[in-house]
Amino acid sequence: MASLLSAVRTRFFDKSNKPLAGGKVYTYEANSTNPKVTWSDEALTVQNTNPVLLDNEGTALIFFSGKYRFRIEDKYGVLVEDNPSVTSLVGIDGVTSDIVKDGDENQKTINDKTTQYVDTIVDLSNLLVRKNNQKVIVNNRYTYQYDKDSVEPIDGIYSVEASNSIGRWILQKPTNLYASDFAKTSAQSIESQSVKLQQTNDIAVKLGVPFIVDAEFMVLPVENVQGICFSVRSNNDITFTPKGKLKIVPNNLETYSIVHVENIENYKLVFPRVQGDRDEHLGTTGEWGYGLTVYQSKKGYIYRPEINNTWGDGIYVGRRWGLINDDTPTDITISEPTVLNAGRNGISFSAGTRVNILLPYVYGTKGKAPEAGIDIEPEAADGLPKSHLRDCIISSPTIESCKLGLVCYFFPNDSTYEVEFSGVTTIKDCEQPLVICAGGNNNSGYLDLNKIQVTKLRGNTLLQNAWHRSGDFRCTIKELVTDKSLPIVMTMNGAFSTGKLGHFDIRKIINNDPTGKIGYYVPTSVQNYEDNSSYMFEDPNRAYLDFDFTTHFFGKDFLSNIITLHSGWTASSRNMANYIWQDPSIDTSGASAIYIATANDYRRLKIGLANTTTIVGQGCNISGLRIRKADGSYYTEAHTQSIGAWLEFQNNQGGNTEVFGQYGTWSFT
Repeated sequence: MASLLSAVRTRFFDKSNKPLAGGKVYTYEANSTNPKVTWSDEALTVQNTNPVLLDNEGTALIFFSGKYRFRIEDKYGVLVEDNPSVTSLVGIDGVTSDIVKDGDENQKTINDKTTQYVDTIVDLSNLLVRKNNQKVIVNNRYTYQYDKDSVEPIDGIYSVEASNSIGRWILQKPTNLYASDFAKTSAQSIESQSVKLQQTNDIAVKLGVPFIVDAEFMVLPVENVQGICFSVRSNNDITFTPKGKLKIVPNNLETYSIVHVENIENYKLVFPRVQGDRDEHLGTTGEWGYGLTVYQSKKGYIYRPEINNTWGDGIYVGRRWGLINDDTPTDITISEPTVLNAGRNGISFSAGTRVNILLPYVYGTKGKAPEAGIDIEPEAADGLPKSHLRDCIISSPTIESCKLGLVCYFFPNDSTYEVEFSGVTTIKDCEQPLVICAGGNNNSGYLDLNKIQVTKLRGNTLLQNAWHRSGDFRCTIKELVTDKSLPIVMTMNGAFSTGKLGHFDIRKIINNDPTGKIGYYVPTSVQNYEDNSSYMFEDPNRAYLDFDFTTHFFGKDFLSNIITLHSGWTASSRNMANYIWQDPSIDTSGASAIYIATANDYRRLKIGLANTTTIVGQGCNISGLRIRKADGSYYTEAHTQSIGAWLEFQNNQGGNTEVFGQYGTWSFT
């Protein structure tokens, strides 16, 4: 009688139990080298080749009768097994022959203990069930075991329906779970895969294995309040391959969050890649379409995220709006993020505790205000706990081709803000590179910026700032470098209850523009305020002070080594260098005399009318003198309208003013 080597198709395995794909089976008369024919049909009408070639699953149809010698080789011709005499005995349970593959085991025992291979989950669900505990490998990645008694909910991932509709194929713990094995890629479907991706990820978390996003997938929100497309879970480990990406389906939503982190801990995202719909968005309202949202959570590590083309912020780090407690993102590291072409801000940072953002790169933010590369702006709903920033570091950020570069707004009251910009903050090709303002009351902490390098400016301002001197919240910029001579502009943004500005210090301003000066400009809107900030220039000859108001402005703690004073009102020499040039050129009216007050300044001073003066107006005026006249009375003021004129003198505490020299025509009153 004709017999088949196995019950359906013979599958051959090597000694490590891997299918012998592409192998060869040579058939001979038993105990000889004489070739002997086998057939591919039970009627013995269609002869096999000799050797019989195995398919990519290591199988072939081999019918034979009598005794044979079987010599089995792999696809490279390497001997796997040589059995001199094999007798086929096929019964109801399949092969019981003595074709030996490993030690004393025959083909049946090997087949029973080894695992079948299929390509897809669909193939698995269509597979003939042989027995309970049968194992099948899917796509050379996953082992599924048949459980005839299982009633696990069928999800097509962990639990797969069997072809006999009895029991389940149950996923055994794999090394990883790959998204493309369970969800449709964007090449296969433009429909949202959010549900399937979330299910697969959640099973990966359940099994304690990484979730691998290995292709591009389309997503849409599955939660309506925050518009969440995909949620990261506690103890999640997610890696995106070079082809991995989550891309939102173009929509008209005001709010969405493509990758969302909230109320979880111990998570890791490696190379997450996210694409929004800024250029394809179907609506015009809203500004909250985020690529990566990191709300209150703990112990997170996000490595090299790449966020592109979002309707709102590329990355948002802070608290959910309306949160009734003061939880923040805590112990979070975002390393080397890249944010391209965001619609509102590249990175928004509004709350956090020990949050580190390392080497971020932001490019091309444009769309809805403020359109900043990085925006640090604590916020919270009225009547709810305030947001805070504690022990947070942003290391060596680069911001390029955005409308605004770095924006820092601190306007809530009674909060703590501790933010350090370490390394070099590089801002280039932006319309407005720096906006730094604090207006709240009774805040504490610091904003420390080590070095800011500004290049290729497209606007007309180097820095806009206004810092309320209330509490002990301070801002320190150790070094500010620019390649263009643009002014620092005092910008009032809200009422400051004390009327005092200060706790804002720039220790060194370096101007690499070969021509021009950097000005500190105070507009008319800043009347009735007192400034106690400090602005120190590497080369004070290349800086000037300019203000447009008629009331007192400089406080006793104001400090600058600015030499040239433009139009304005009385300023104390104690706040400036010990040689000062007054230049009233901007004051076209010439209606008011601008005084440099030297009272209580006991340094040796040299003050004059600058050679750069084009409109003399009321000229240079000095007050606070005590020059004794012959009759015992005193001159207390000096005046000149001679361009280039100077007076060198020193006031003596409790005594008279000594005059060491002068140039040009001066009058004393």
